[in-house]
Amino acid sequence: MGRTSLMLVIAFNITFLAMGSRLSKISTSAYDKYISYADIEQAAFAAESFANIIISKARMDTSGVVDSTNVISFKGGTYTIAKTALNSNLIGLTIKGTSASGVKCTTWVTVGRACFSTYAMYSQSEQINGTPIYWITGDTCRGPLHTQDFLNVSGNPVFLGMVTTKKGVNKMNSSDNPQFNGGYKLGVDVSLPSQLVDVATLGRNGGASSNYKGVDTYVQFLPSGQIVVRAATIGTSAATAWAYSSSTTGTVSNGGAAVPKYQVFNSVAALTSTQVFLVEGATLHVKGVLDGRITLGAIDGQKANGTYYAAGSSKVLLDSSIVCKDEPPSYQHPDNVSNDMLGIVADNDIHISVDAENNKSPQPQGMTIHASMLSRTGGFGADNYDTRDIGGKVKLIGGIQQNSRDPVGTFSGGVINHGFQKDYDYDRRLVTESPAGYPPVTNYLVQNYFDQTTIPDKFWEN
Repeated sequence: MGRTSLMLVIAFNITFLAMGSRLSKISTSAYDKYISYADIEQAAFAAESFANIIISKARMDTSGVVDSTNVISFKGGTYTIAKTALNSNLIGLTIKGTSASGVKCTTWVTVGRACFSTYAMYSQSEQINGTPIYWITGDTCRGPLHTQDFLNVSGNPVFLGMVTTKKGVNKMNSSDNPQFNGGYKLGVDVSLPSQLVDVATLGRNGGASSNYKGVDTYVQFLPSGQIVVRAATIGTSAATAWAYSSSTTGTVSNGGAAVPKYQVFNSVAALTSTQVFLVEGATLHVKGVLDGRITLGAIDGQKANGTYYAAGSSKVLLDSSIVCKDEPPSYQHPDNVSNDMLGIVADNDIHISVDAENNKSPQPQGMTIHASMLSRTGGFGADNYDTRDIGGKVKLIGGIQQNSRDPVGTFSGGVINHGFQKDYDYDRRLVTESPAGYPPVTNYLVQNYFDQTTIPDKFWEN
């Protein structure tokens, strides 16, 4: 081998030695990075585990989630939690943590619970005295529908929202073809609550003026935002009670305490701090134009001495139209904008009364209702539906959830002969919002979830 060849061999050896050293350092660095990243990954898992524990607690009971700036220790890391009530059924959580190795993880999550107000139509039973009630050609349900019974159909009714049933679809004829434009699912089981706990609690805790016991109560909403509350001894005629005015003196017994027969409140907030007004063991009458958000409850409830009123002792009567000052957005008018919202929640019936002042012949004006209404053991309907005068149309923007479907009128040969025709639409806000105190369908569920993990700067250093 010549000198030139020897020099080349030596040069190659030196080069390979240098490369080997460099490759060794790279391999060692890569391995160290791998070990470091594994540590970071485990730290991030610890942070996410903590977040999941908080979310699990929130799903069961948001009152158990502490809104605090106190530092909480978990698996060697430190964490803080912030809770924000987005509305009565939606909670926002921000969970910030730093692991023992310095990894920072922030989790934003929204937990919420669906309420019965989500349904445009809900019923436990689709029958009257054992006779099925049918959705027929020309009928349209705008919004989600659920029934614990069979959905009875004849012809080609149209359902624009998601339809769920516990038992299935019962067609009058094999050729019937219901249009489920929003989808259909069989075997869904959603029962009404056994008690109206939320509305009872909020109504009793809303202040001195938010809860009436054993006294018929007449609530009138004025476009100015004021609310007039009239109280009458049970058995007093509606005409007499509605005639109470600012000159009316005297009191009646409200669960043992005296309450004026006539009071005016300047706003919903002045009437109740919880947006819930509750009547127990008596009839709640309502009418007017609502400026604001409120839920009206009528439950059998408890007397002042702790005993219970008789089952069926409470109900709601609509004595005229009850509307929002600004009409809610609906399927037919999706561009409407309104900050007003009404919920009506009752143990028993919610009915249009026989004395409803804008439904009299010979020129009936119909009945307009902007509300989501739930009747736990009864239904929404019209008193004396099969004997009362023709009343025009019931125009609803909201929803109806009921134990059984109650009639609002009767027909012969396709023509109304007593009571009302129906024109029902859905308040589109109820997909994500609900009136205060409305009964929940579920515990809190995760609505959305987002993680952000920050890796320490030293990880990127050589």
